[in-house]
Amino acid sequence: MDVTFFLTYVGLDISIGLNDQILQNLAPLREVFDVEELEFDELMQRDIDDARVSEELIPYLLDARTRQLVKFFPPIVVMVLPTTDDGRRPANYYPEVSRSLEPVPGQDYDLSVVQSGPTGNEVFRIEVPRLNKELVYHDLNRLRINPSRARLVIVDGQHRAMALLALHRNMSPNGWNDDRRSPYRDYYSHWSSSVLQNFDLGAVHLPIIMCVLADLDTTFVGDLNLKQASRGIFLALNKNARKVSISRNRLLDDNDLVAEFLRAMLGTVRHSVSACNDEAALLPIWTIELDQAQDRVRIATDSAVTGVNHLYYIIEHLVFRRGYTRGLGRRSGYFAQRTDTRDFVDRIGGFDEMGTEAAQATRRDNYSVQTAATLSNLFEASYGRHIMRLLSQWPPLACYFGAFSALQEAIRSSESPQLERLLYGGQGVSNVLDVHVANLDRRKGEGDPVALSPEAMSARERFRNLAVRRSSYVHDARDLAVDSLLAELSGGTSIGDGLRAEILRLIELCRTVAFQAALTCTVLEVADYCVTRLRADDPDLDDRAVIQEVVDEYAERVFPFFKPSHIADLERILYIFRGSGLFTDGRLDVLPESNASYRNVVMGTSELQPDAWPHYRYLFLELWNPTHAIAQDLVARELQTCRRQSFRSLYHRVLSERARAGATTVDELATDDRRAAFEDAYSRMNALVMALSDDALSQAEMEETISVDEPNDEEVQEVS
Repeated sequence: MDVTFFLTYVGLDISIGLNDQILQNLAPLREVFDVEELEFDELMQRDIDDARVSEELIPYLLDARTRQLVKFFPPIVVMVLPTTDDGRRPANYYPEVSRSLEPVPGQDYDLSVVQSGPTGNEVFRIEVPRLNKELVYHDLNRLRINPSRARLVIVDGQHRAMALLALHRNMSPNGWNDDRRSPYRDYYSHWSSSVLQNFDLGAVHLPIIMCVLADLDTTFVGDLNLKQASRGIFLALNKNARKVSISRNRLLDDNDLVAEFLRAMLGTVRHSVSACNDEAALLPIWTIELDQAQDRVRIATDSAVTGVNHLYYIIEHLVFRRGYTRGLGRRSGYFAQRTDTRDFVDRIGGFDEMGTEAAQATRRDNYSVQTAATLSNLFEASYGRHIMRLLSQWPPLACYFGAFSALQEAIRSSESPQLERLLYGGQGVSNVLDVHVANLDRRKGEGDPVALSPEAMSARERFRNLAVRRSSYVHDARDLAVDSLLAELSGGTSIGDGLRAEILRLIELCRTVAFQAALTCTVLEVADYCVTRLRADDPDLDDRAVIQEVVDEYAERVFPFFKPSHIADLERILYIFRGSGLFTDGRLDVLPESNASYRNVVMGTSELQPDAWPHYRYLFLELWNPTHAIAQDLVARELQTCRRQSFRSLYHRVLSERARAGATTVDELATDDRRAAFEDAYSRMNALVMALSDDALSQAEMEETISVDEPNDEEVQEVS
């Protein structure tokens, strides 16, 4: 597909009218459209790091500290995008594009004209001179854009562009007078007009390419649209540029069915429309970390409870698992290389919906837009709605984001949009503030005159105050989350600092990939197993009803355990996660942690790695006790396997500890030492099982377990 592009330059010499025109209409995506209202398939860029722009790019652009460097700037790449009728979001296609030849009076050439929309209300108009029937590309070429029907959206080079825009706005008294611009003004306030007078702004200019894909108009027949094309340009240009986070790449990828399902699921959250007709079951969109810095397995955004990488991992597992997870070991297999979707498509009814030929031809990285839409709907009905419901109703997470929701209303009432954006605008926004304050402090210490200017000192103080307020609100929200989780405890006893810290640690655990994968995949795999067994005898089985039944009972039986209503309930939670209980001395607090905690007994060293999620699966198997006959049978068998594997692993760790303490090897341990190791392991494991299920561990079974060879506990077995 041809891309018509215009290469020119834009600079800070506003005596050149074109510079001012471009900079008045050019803006990053966050200022062009309300990002909160955009669909996830309309996202085209990563977040802007304003601290980096102010600290690195502007000095480089102005040559403030780089006089001996050779500087070269690649072009800023801009898409001319039409807007919907209300101007609030990008449209999928240009209005119908016409192509014509127009004479030029008194000249020996005519114009080749490409125009979108009717004259007088066009979106764009391209004029290229034609001499002797050949197009001539030179300065007489023209691109005319109607700013009321189109926007200049940066798809690459937005940080370079933001450097120019910030300086241009600082040169104008009303440059930041816009609700979408003003939240970022303070990052650039120390580059004031008085400071800029010391630089040759006329020498500052950057190349810019404005792109039009004229073929993508309302008459286009095919899968591609303007938003997909823009994302494709961004990803293609950034493969070897400053690294884009894995989470952002996953969110924007148009060649991965898992990413398609992810965007569709997040789109459902955006609109607060639940497939199970339970709007309260959905997470607010700000609770999902979209751009996870350093691709951590933990959440970095204070207000978030899950993230793109969390959800991607869960979706990928459900789509590309082979058989069912068995036992405690780490998930095996390189899922990123799995592309065959036939088993998954069959599981969700895709063969019936799409037809055999289309279903057989579909691959993870080879599918049509219609196929993606169909499978996204089927995934949402079979899995997506349950994933979001389980995460949003899980008591520790529900209390956590509920606390931040309550404080958001308080922040709004205090009319502090900057603070609201810091807490609810994503991890990148909050991190930019910290980096910017650190940069200002460092430059002040170095005696940099720009950092010592009154504007910079004032901005630094405002940012410091903002950071203090943010920390205060986060502390209050966390305290409120703990109070909410323990609100149903009888007696009204106050909560000690140790107990409060322990509940916060539990919430942090619930925010990890491994825990969330266990919470969701455990029940959905069992539900799939039930469907497969029942479908063998009933080809007309209502699969979704079975899945709903299994998930409903799972939530009904497991979730209340983590919302204690009595002191005894809370003690059971503490015995599981600390191996010790409570004491009361005017307030509830925790006893010292013992070696009988879940972490010490079951987890070993695998606590936070995503592929270790089957270790947490065991926790839910102990708590569940389903009544559905097929689910009950599978859970009972898996519970026995997990108990055996957990005990074997614990027993061998205790043996190793005793050998190290005696400066010997495990093979040389005496019979009495081995018996003592068994009794120690049994005591710890039995205490944990009793706290989880009130079901005493069979000592005879555990003795049998360590007397026979079993498969390696470190690998999950995936079986048909």
